[in-house]
Amino acid sequence: MTRKMNAVAVWAVVSCACACIGADVSWRGGDGYWFDAAKWSTDAVPAADDTVTISGGTVTLTGVTERVASLALSGAGAVLVFAEPVRAAPCDLVTTLHADSIVLSGGATVTHAANDMTVADYLAMADESRAWLMDARVNIVCGTLSIDADSRIDTDGKGYHLEAGDTK
Repeated sequence: MTRKMNAVAVWAVVSCACACIGADVSWRGGDGYWFDAAKWSTDAVPAADDTVTISGGTVTLTGVTERVASLALSGAGAVLVFAEPVRAAPCDLVTTLHADSIVLSGGATVTHAANDMTVADYLAMADESRAWLMDARVNIVCGTLSIDADSRIDTDGKGYHLEAGDTK
């Protein structure tokens, strides 16, 4: 009886340990959306504890990821773009990347979609509902973030949209 119980206990520990090991998941290249399973090497969207690699293409994130173990974004052609599913007030933006570790290398770029709300859009809203709405922002929750000298998080020129006659 004791041998059977020990065997069951060992099996339970091994099963629990294996359940926490994620898969190695790579972007197949080209442009597309993070949540499109067909764009990933495993034919599944990266899940909790996965090790994720993006070596080329533009990946657009429009929601909240599970917490992956790591994300390696590498190469000058590798771009991660944050975009919201709908324009929203800053406190209502949802798109977020969760990872234990993120490494940007070899000229990789993280950015967000352009915020294209204009002053005219803002002024056209009813006074009681007037709020500056955003199309995107970069929102990363991670334990460690490493960016080499050739890579960047670039949001330049993607914020307030000036129209003819507007002043800063």
